[in-house]
Amino acid sequence: MKSVIYCVIDAFCYNNLLIKNGDEFVTPFLLRMAENNISFDEVYTIAPYTEASQVTIIGDELCLENGGYLFGNGCIDGGFIKYFKEKGYKTIYEYSPYVYSKGYLCGVDDFFYSRPYSLSPLFNYRFQYYRDKGSSLTKMEIKVCLCLLDEGLDTWIEQCERVIKHDESCQFIMSYLPDEKGVKRICKELKGEKIKLAEQKLKYIEELLSEWKEHRLWKLNHEYIDNKVFSLNDYVQNTYGDELAKYQKKISRIYRKQLPDLRYIFSQHCNNVNGKSDAIGLFKNYIKIYVRKPLKDYIDGINSNDKPEISMHNTFSAAFSRIKKYDDQSVPYFLYMQPQDFHLPSVFHTFDVDDKALVDNEFKKCFDFLETLKKYEGNAISLLSAFFCDYKIEEFYNKCKRELKNNFIFVITADHGYPSYNNPPRPYTYNQTYTEAFHVPYIIIGSDCKGVKNTKDIISNKEANTILKSVLDGENIEINSHGYVLSEYAGPGCPVITEKPVWYTYIDKRYRLSVQAMLGEKINRSHVTDIYDLKKDKNERFNLRKKKEIDVDYILDIINKRHSYLSGKFNSENFYKQLLESID
Repeated sequence: MKSVIYCVIDAFCYNNLLIKNGDEFVTPFLLRMAENNISFDEVYTIAPYTEASQVTIIGDELCLENGGYLFGNGCIDGGFIKYFKEKGYKTIYEYSPYVYSKGYLCGVDDFFYSRPYSLSPLFNYRFQYYRDKGSSLTKMEIKVCLCLLDEGLDTWIEQCERVIKHDESCQFIMSYLPDEKGVKRICKELKGEKIKLAEQKLKYIEELLSEWKEHRLWKLNHEYIDNKVFSLNDYVQNTYGDELAKYQKKISRIYRKQLPDLRYIFSQHCNNVNGKSDAIGLFKNYIKIYVRKPLKDYIDGINSNDKPEISMHNTFSAAFSRIKKYDDQSVPYFLYMQPQDFHLPSVFHTFDVDDKALVDNEFKKCFDFLETLKKYEGNAISLLSAFFCDYKIEEFYNKCKRELKNNFIFVITADHGYPSYNNPPRPYTYNQTYTEAFHVPYIIIGSDCKGVKNTKDIISNKEANTILKSVLDGENIEINSHGYVLSEYAGPGCPVITEKPVWYTYIDKRYRLSVQAMLGEKINRSHVTDIYDLKKDKNERFNLRKKKEIDVDYILDIINKRHSYLSGKFNSENFYKQLLESID
């Protein structure tokens, strides 16, 4: 069996493979791998958001199928990872403890933390909804809160206990945390809070929602995570600050030639559901991306800011030490990792090391790249970050080729794209439905891959994972394409899907169409928020939502079929009861 290294670059849209700096591509390694191995031009994720998209990647199902990410993936049983476990692979996972995280570890033999635990997602994405409702929570809603909080405390306590034991899984997050004495104190308090929760369930939840960020748990959260300082911050600023300022002058000359597209802004105002706010947001993003992000100021900010995730460099270091162990034993392994360097805050050097030589080398490469900077479209920071990710991945891949004895397959993909890295800018960054938010690379690199490249079929990343399984099983690649991809998404927030609208985005070779509707509604043209003709308007500047002559009834029929299924499933009184019982 061939081992598998599965690398998900967070927020890395497919367009990064096509961006040029003058005559040269910004990501030459990834593009070369795409051209010489199995690769697909038209892979789209099921959601434009990490937590939702991972339901498909890791859970191996559509993201709203079983409550999905709305419960923080509490009902995910690790379908994709479990597939490898059942085939006899040792499974390794880069673990980012979020809200509900047990499902991610189902079938995992070995893992390493990529971040300290934080309560912020639980408070901001889940409990805020219940806090806004006041004191009128139903028994079912109280039970949801209890399940969410109990899971969060278990996850946090387990990480503390591993830190105290100096467990290898915590190796790269230690510098983010208090000293061992501080972690022991916090762990002891957390166990006390868990006892209080078990003894006074209703009272505890009511106090948490009323006291909110004055609650002891929130204060413990800040004591736990507000410790990280980039150790080379002063060195980077003193050594490279002036040089960054010099390159900024060069970039500013390019910026001044890229004026806002007033026709695009006006179209946003006239044709979008939130026309005025979208137009204002779009103009602000022009200013943000093209004017107010000098390199020196940006790097000062990211180096003085706490990082929630370890760097790509340390992700690869942790991953390699684990796969090398199994490779030496000739034991096949499946490694899942999701480095964050391309996501906010984007970086173009490693920020969590004390290795000056490493950082010096990374800056040299970036400065060499900036020397060649000519005409380009987009954000200089994202351009540098894409370049940085490309050569760090190439370094890791080459290290694996040199030092591993056994053959492996290397998969490179992303969980979703990120629109503010594109030209034109978008009115808002998150929770949007432009094609680049779904369009991702999917490259399968392996010694016996025969350069098969599919450029015709539109498929989802769920279907792409099925193709990977076919490659591993030595079967012929068969693509069951519908000619379109239908995504589903309910945004971050409360875990009660019947209380919030669901977004669907349909993408085929001709149209991108998005609708927003509550479950139980019959979707019609009034629910349509966006229609873009991708053949005539590939950058999706001009919304055709108000063009009645465009026939989209066949698309609405496809969306309604899925919407009706989810409406019937989630509106059942027994659904949440059964779901909560399964989580218990």
